[in-house]
Amino acid sequence: MTAPAQAGFASGPLLLADISGYTGFLEEVAEAHRDDAFAGGRVPDAYSLMSSLLDGIIERIVPPFTLSKVEGDAVFAFARRDEDVPAGAAMLDFLSACHESFRDRLGGARQIWTCRCDACGHAAYALITEAAASRLAVPASGGRELTETYEHYAPIAARVYALG
Repeated sequence: MTAPAQAGFASGPLLLADISGYTGFLEEVAEAHRDDAFAGGRVPDAYSLMSSLLDGIIERIVPPFTLSKVEGDAVFAFARRDEDVPAGAAMLDFLSACHESFRDRLGGARQIWTCRCDACGHAAYALITEAAASRLAVPASGGRELTETYEHYAPIAARVYALG
């Protein structure tokens, strides 16, 4: 969460949509296609999939969030105010719908590809800090408690919710 609103600054929640296992995915694609990758200048279809999947995530979260940056496999977005985004159980529904859209794109790609290397992962979750959950009234039920710790920072209480 951000600090209280100041003139011209956003005060709403931050969202990071990350395709977990991205590095492993790229390594598995490279291994699975070791002999034919980049043959004749051809890039394996799986690499362009990542761009398509990120586009799908962005289309689903913007709006109500505002896109800030795309880096690698991660989409960073923010809301100007808490009131601009779904609250309570609707936030979990919003995140689940985003994941469902992601899975639909992935499923559609699998139908037209000849690639069957199975490098694409299936686990999905939403990690919501306790501060964000409290501020947005996200229900605790269905989430698993977790505490993240980082050197030089206070522990961060969060909940993990399974998606899909």
